[in-house]
Amino acid sequence: MKNKLLIIDGHSFVFRAYYAFQATGLKNPITGEPSGAVFGFFRMLFKLIQDYAPTHIAIPFDPGTPLERNKIYENYKATRKPMPEDLKPQVKKVQEICTKIGFPVLRIDGQEADDIIATLCKHFGKPENEVLLFSGDKDMYQLLNQHVKMLRGKKGVSEFLEIDSDWVKNEIGVTPSQITDYIAIVGDSSDNIPGVKGIGEKGASKLIAEFHTLDGIYKNIDEIQNPSLKSKLITDKENAYLSKQLATVNSSLDLNLIIQDLKIPEIYKKEKILIFKHEGLNAIYKDLQKYSNDDFTEETATNETLEKTENQTNSEKGNYVRVRSIDELKEIVQTLSKSKAKLICIDTETTSKEPMRGDLIGISFTDKSKQAWYVPISYNASLFASVSLPKDEVIEILKPILEDEKILKIGQNIKYDAIILKNSGIELKNIYFDTMIASYIINPGIRRHNMDDMASDYLDYATISFEELVGAGKKCQEIYNIDVDKVSEYSCEDSDITFRLYEVLEKKVKEIDATKVFHEIEMPLIQVLLDMEMTGVSIDLDYFHKLSKSFEKKIEKLEKSIHVHAGKNFNIASTKELQEVLFLELKLPTQKKTQTGFSTDHSVLELLLGTHPIIDDLLEHRKYTKLKSTYIDTLPKLIHSTTGRIHTSYNQTVAVTGRLSSTDPN
Repeated sequence: MKNKLLIIDGHSFVFRAYYAFQATGLKNPITGEPSGAVFGFFRMLFKLIQDYAPTHIAIPFDPGTPLERNKIYENYKATRKPMPEDLKPQVKKVQEICTKIGFPVLRIDGQEADDIIATLCKHFGKPENEVLLFSGDKDMYQLLNQHVKMLRGKKGVSEFLEIDSDWVKNEIGVTPSQITDYIAIVGDSSDNIPGVKGIGEKGASKLIAEFHTLDGIYKNIDEIQNPSLKSKLITDKENAYLSKQLATVNSSLDLNLIIQDLKIPEIYKKEKILIFKHEGLNAIYKDLQKYSNDDFTEETATNETLEKTENQTNSEKGNYVRVRSIDELKEIVQTLSKSKAKLICIDTETTSKEPMRGDLIGISFTDKSKQAWYVPISYNASLFASVSLPKDEVIEILKPILEDEKILKIGQNIKYDAIILKNSGIELKNIYFDTMIASYIINPGIRRHNMDDMASDYLDYATISFEELVGAGKKCQEIYNIDVDKVSEYSCEDSDITFRLYEVLEKKVKEIDATKVFHEIEMPLIQVLLDMEMTGVSIDLDYFHKLSKSFEKKIEKLEKSIHVHAGKNFNIASTKELQEVLFLELKLPTQKKTQTGFSTDHSVLELLLGTHPIIDDLLEHRKYTKLKSTYIDTLPKLIHSTTGRIHTSYNQTVAVTGRLSSTDPN
C-alpha cells in the first residue's frame, strides 16, 4: 500500500482561512482575541484529512526572516501588503496548536515554504508514495508529475480543485517542466516577478509551444516575425532570465527527514481532541469527537445536558393565533391591559421593503415567548381582503396599547415598523429594544444581524424565510396574495422569535458591558433617524433638469475630443475597445492586468495622467457620466408621489466602524 503524503503550504492555508472567516468576526471565547483564521485553518485541514485520508503530513511555513531570493532581486514580493495585524498572532497560534497535536511544522531561515515543498516533493515523490500538496501558487505547478498532484481552494473552505500535469497543459498550454519559462515571460504580480512587459498569457503560451524553453526563444529570436513582440523580448531579456531564476524553486534543501518523521498523528485520540477545547476552539472539539472511539462522557455530560435543555426550549414552535374578528381583537387587548403587560413585541407585514412606500396589511404581537397573535388588515388588492379586518378599526383598538409609554416595545429593525405604524396613525412609544441593533453591538464585524441567522445562531431555530413564504423568481407572489393563514404563521413566528432573541441578547449586551452604548446611544438614535427618514430631502427639480442638459453637452464634447485623440470613433464604454486604443494603438504603458486584459479602471488612468491628452478627457468623461447617471438623472425618479421628497433608510448595523450608511437611495 502506498504512503499518501499531504503537504500544506502553511501561510497560504492560513491566509485563505483568514479571508474566508473575516466577516464572521469570530473571537476566542477564552481570550477574546480574533480567531477566524485559527478556526478556518483547522476546519479546512480536517476536511482535507477526512476527504483524502493521508498517512503522512507536512506543514511548511515561510520563515519570517529575509529571503534568499531578496539577495537576487531586492524587490521580490515588495508589492505585497503587510500581514494584517490581527492575523499575526493567529499564525503563531496555528503553529503552536499544530506542534501540540504532532503535525510536522517545517521552517528554515531564509527559505520560503515553496522551497521546502519542492524538496519534499523531490525526496518523496516516488513510486512508493503519492504526494498531494495544497497551495495557491501557480509556480508550484512545476512540481507536478505522475506521483505529485496539487489541490487549490475552489470555493469557501470546503471545496478544492485537484490539479495534475494534464490540467496544467490543458488550462495554461504548457507542461509543468515549462512553467518557469512561462513565468519568465508573463511574470507573477503576486511575487512582484517582472517578466517581459507587454506579453500576456496567450502570447507566452504560443512562444513556449513554438520554442519550448526560454533559451529556445532567445536562440531563435530572429525567427519571430512580429516586430513588436520581438522588440519586447529583446528589451526585457535580462528581466526574463531574472524572472525564471526567481520562479524556479530550490528542491535541494537539507531537511534531514525520512517518511516516518511525517507520519500523521493520532488526531482522534482524546488527548489530542481536548487540546482544541483548552484552546477555546469548541466547534472543532465537538466535530472531532464524532470520529473518535474514546469516551468523552465525563468531559461533556454537564455541558450537553445544559445545551440540550436550552436548545429544546428555544427550538420549540410557539402557539400562534390568527385574529378573526374585531371582538376577538378587543378581548386580546383588554387581557393584555388587565395583566399590565410590561413588554410587547411587534412585527408588521407590508407591501414594500421601503417603509415610506409600504401599506400595512397585517401586524403580529406578543407579550411573551412561544405565543403570538396576528391581525390581518384589509387591503383592496388582496385576494384575502374578505377574511381581513378593517384597518381603521384595528388601528383604533391597537393605538392605546402601542402608544402606552408604560409598556416597553421590542422589535427586529423596529424603526421600520415604527414608520409604518406612524403613517397608519399610531405613534409607537417607548421603543426599548431592537434585536438587530443588539446583535450588531455584540458582534459588529459580521453581517448576520437578520432574524433568520440570529434564530439559527442563538436559538438553534429554523425560521420560515420570506422567500419560503412568497416564493422566488417568476414564482414570487405579493405577500397580500398569500394564504392569510400562512402569513399569520410567518408573522407570529417573527414576533415570537424576536421576543426569544430579546431574552438572550439583553443578557449578552450586559455581559460585554455595552448596556450604556446600547440604551443611551443606539436606541435613542432610532427616533432621530426615524424623524429624518420621514422628513426626507427636498430637491430642486428645475435645477436638476438644467444640470442634466449641461452635463449631457459636456459629455458629448468630451466624446468628440476622445475620438480625435484616438484617431477613430469607438465605444468609450467598452473596456475591450478602450484597451485596444490605449495599449495597442497609442502604446501607452500598461499597469495592472485583469482576466480580460490590461486594466482601464480609474486608478490606472490616474497613473497614466500626463502620458497622453486622451487620459485627461477620459477621466473627465467618466466623472460627468457617473454624476449624471448616478445622481442627476436618478434622484428625481425617487421623489415620493405624496410627500414630494426623497426618503432614504439609514442603517445602524452595517459599517463595522459604527458609522451610519443608507439605502434606497444611498
